[in-house]
Formats: sequence, structure tokens, C-alpha cells
Amino acid sequence: MSQHAQDIPSSALDEAIAWRFRLREEDSAPQTLKEFEAWLALNKDNREAWVRLERMGRVARAVVTQPDAPAYNRAANDLTNRPVPRRSRRVVWTLVACFILAPVIGVATHLNLPWLIILAQADASAAVGEKRDIALADGSHVVLGAQSAIKIEYSDQSRKIVLLAGEAYFDVRHDARRPFEVESRDLRVRDIGTRFDIMQSSARTAVSVAQGEVAISSPLAGNEEHRLHAGEGGNFDVATHRFNWTTVDPENVGSWQSGIFATQHIPMQDLVEMLRRYYPGYVWPRYHGQELSDVGGVYDLQQPVVAFQGLTKTTGGSVKKLPHQILYLDFSGK
Repeated sequence: MSQHAQDIPSSALDEAIAWRFRLREEDSAPQTLKEFEAWLALNKDNREAWVRLERMGRVARAVVTQPDAPAYNRAANDLTNRPVPRRSRRVVWTLVACFILAPVIGVATHLNLPWLIILAQADASAAVGEKRDIALADGSHVVLGAQSAIKIEYSDQSRKIVLLAGEAYFDVRHDARRPFEVESRDLRVRDIGTRFDIMQSSARTAVSVAQGEVAISSPLAGNEEHRLHAGEGGNFDVATHRFNWTTVDPENVGSWQSGIFATQHIPMQDLVEMLRRYYPGYVWPRYHGQELSDVGGVYDLQQPVVAFQGLTKTTGGSVKKLPHQILYLDFSGK
């Protein structure tokens, strides 16, 4: 029995969708087929994601050609490998709609279900390619980066912001009677009168201090607090639950607010994830082992395609534009 959809990493499902478009548009050229077979052989998640996508196609065809309840149930059962209760049919219909409409308007590459779930929890958010300045009730300010969201939890005794996704710059009005804390996944950042930036990526959460001081901790690392001052940064690794310390240029902290992102050193994967929040389509990177390499530079967030082209050139790679606003980033240098 195959994995259920929720057991397959979303990155594998996204890549499967991108491969479906590429195979169709490039007429299954020999080199493309070779690369596709290598992707399938890379790991079990990729193979399961492709099987899932093919099953979605059968659901779509069954619903379109036989729009009756028995046909729906047979197709839906094939998709999920289990009987579908009435209350779950809405989810299957959503998947079917995405598959049917994708060749026409690219829904499968633009509809980000995890993002929709985040928006349902958020008190404030910024869309792809946008930023948003939020004045909080206590006089503090938060600037949200593109495709970022926060939840605000204020009381008479405390002030708490939950960074649900993306990046945010905080300018905090200190109040010893009401501590200010930011929660970002398993990381806690306690303000001690400061300006600081927090950025989430799939691999880590990064904190950089522009002014003042913060204390950071995590229950996954024993809740021990570590102090960071202006010009200092800390990254909390999602996989190892360890902190890594670094230095930053205070002038560059939150530089993305001006539309220009300047960095001295950042893992390539984190930079790609940051830049993709400014691109209105789907970004498909193929790293070939360079995802953890540190890179630096100045990047124009208003021109993400140009930024990606400059980044791939550092490895001798290239950017390929595919239909439906898919960008294929090849870092191989071949």
C-alpha cells in the first residue's frame, strides 16, 4: 500500500507537478527522460509523489467522464487507498479541481495548501512579492516580508508574536512589565529593547540583531538562553536542534525592506527560499549538493528572475523558464 498524501513531503509533490509540466512541454526528449528517471530513482518520496500525481489524473478523468456518485467513490478510493467518508469529499474535489485546471491556468503550481492553512491562523500577513508594516497596540512595529504571516497574542501581562511563516523585522518598544516574545516554530526570542529580524526556512530559523539585545532559547535545546547583541546572529537547525552563531552587519539586518537584500553569508538553500517568496510562480531548484554552501551578495527583490540567474551563475548553472511561470534552477554547471 502506498503512503497517504499527508505522508509525502510537499517538496516531493511540488517537484512531481513540475516534472509533469516539463515532460509535457518538452515532448519527452531523451535528456529530459534521463533526468526524470534519475529524479525517480533518487528516493522513495519522489516515486510515491509521482504515483500520487498519476492517481490524481485518474480521479480527474473519472469525475469528468463519469460524473456520478459511484464513479466518484471508485476514483476517490483509488486516490486515497481507503473509503472516503462524505465529509472528506471536499478535500478530494479540491485535488481533482487542481489537477483538471492545472494545464489551463497553472493552479497546481500556484495553489499552496499549506499557505492557505497558515492564513487561516494568521492575524496579519503579506502576499507574494509584497511587504507589510504593522503598528502594534503597544507602539511596537513589525514589518512582514513577502509571503509571511504572524499571529498576535497580547494580554495585560505579556506580549507574544508567533511567526507562522516567512520573515519579519521587529522594532520593539520595551516594557519590563509586559515582556515581548517572538515564537518561531521551536525557537523563542525574548526582547530586551531592540530591533531584530527573524527568518524561517525549511532547514533553520535565523535571528539577526540590528540594535540592542535579545535572548534566544528553544525547548528542544534545554531552554538555555543565549544573548545576542547588535551585529550578532544565531541559527537554530530544525534537524539537529543545535544553535550556530555568526556575525552580521547591523546595516544589512532587515535590508529586504528597501527591496534590496544584502547578505555576507547565507546558505544557498535559505537564499533560494527567501527569493522565491518574491516570485509569483513556482521555483524548482536542483542543487546537486550545493544547498548548504554559503553565498553572499546583493539581490534585487523586485527582479527575482535576475537574482536567480546571478545565483545560479555562481556554480556555472542556469535558469530555465518553463510554462505556467515555473522557474527551473539548475546549479549543476553542466
